[in-house]
Amino acid sequence: MAVQTQGVSQFSMDGIQYNVVGNVTWNVGGHTGEPQISLQGVEMDVFSYTPVIARINVTVRWLAGVAPSATAAGSVIDTIQFLTRSGIQVIGTNCTVTDVVTQDPVALTSTYNFAVSDITEIVAS
Repeated sequence: MAVQTQGVSQFSMDGIQYNVVGNVTWNVGGHTGEPQISLQGVEMDVFSYTPVIARINVTVRWLAGVAPSATAAGSVIDTIQFLTRSGIQVIGTNCTVTDVVTQDPVALTSTYNFAVSDITEIVAS
């Protein structure tokens, strides 16, 4: 699965708007397949599939009045929504922070890596 990256004009986690620093990256998940290898050689008509977890990665600016560590490793965000500058609306549901959240007190940012149950992309017509 190719990773998508775009500048964003809006970004929210559970309805709270954040300013994105840099880009948001995401992939919609799915699976990869490769031919099976058997004792007779490569079986071109038999595939082994490996699941690919949907992901969203983002760095956001801290919000005034909210502790930067309020969303930490293991936290679950019900819905992440963002709109790319090219008009693609992306909605991720059941998003779990998978890595240690990186806090940068100089830039006032937090970097999140989410594993996502489902990502929907809606292209503006």
